[in-house]
Amino acid sequence: MIHALSGNPARLDVKEPVTLAQRRKVAASCQANLFGGVVPLYVDTMRDEVSAAYAGKPTRIYLIGVDGRVHYNPGIGPFGFNPDHLRGALEDYLARNSPSS
Repeated sequence: MIHALSGNPARLDVKEPVTLAQRRKVAASCQANLFGGVVPLYVDTMRDEVSAAYAGKPTRIYLIGVDGRVHYNPGIGPFGFNPDHLRGALEDYLARNSPSS
């Protein structure tokens, strides 16, 4: 079963891998079906050592003003993580807080 989320096909019938071979098979399927085989994918160990070492949880972006207050908080990632929205928040903040305003 394939569903479209944000324009990308998403499979809902993939079970959580319990072996490294299963994890590699899922990754190979993602690479072929989502990225046309052109994006290299790397598979973490079953203990998720790379994820534990490098994951930023929760993923967040904040804009803290010179007053020390939070002026932009889109929410916890990954769903609230959209760096493109930060540009508009920065522009709005600077327009409201420039010395000439």
